[in-house]
Amino acid sequence: MQNALQRLKTSAAAYDAALAAKGAALPASTRAELVALAARNEQTLLQEPGLPGGRGWYLNMLYAPGRLTGYGAKTLPGVREAIEDERWADVETYTALTARAVEMYAAGLEEGVRLIGP
Repeated sequence: MQNALQRLKTSAAAYDAALAAKGAALPASTRAELVALAARNEQTLLQEPGLPGGRGWYLNMLYAPGRLTGYGAKTLPGVREAIEDERWADVETYTALTARAVEMYAAGLEEGVRLIGP
């Protein structure tokens, strides 16, 4: 998980820098590609089988309503709730799922940097 988060931090910084440097001069077609990429990238945060405890329809590994908090959001819900409930096998499972989602999101940002260009 730490490696995935470090990659995300690096990728996000590179994306922000590339967009700040060249964003205003990008052709409309490239901007449209970046918008489509952002939409696809958001989907990478959704991982099957969703959250445990009868909440399989919540697929987002970074945030979801808490099981006991109503609409109050929980970050890293699969990992966090597994720790709170002492379900150690689920901690490992959801740490891996969350890391995969973060890695995929970082890869999408890296693709955005390539679209923006050198």
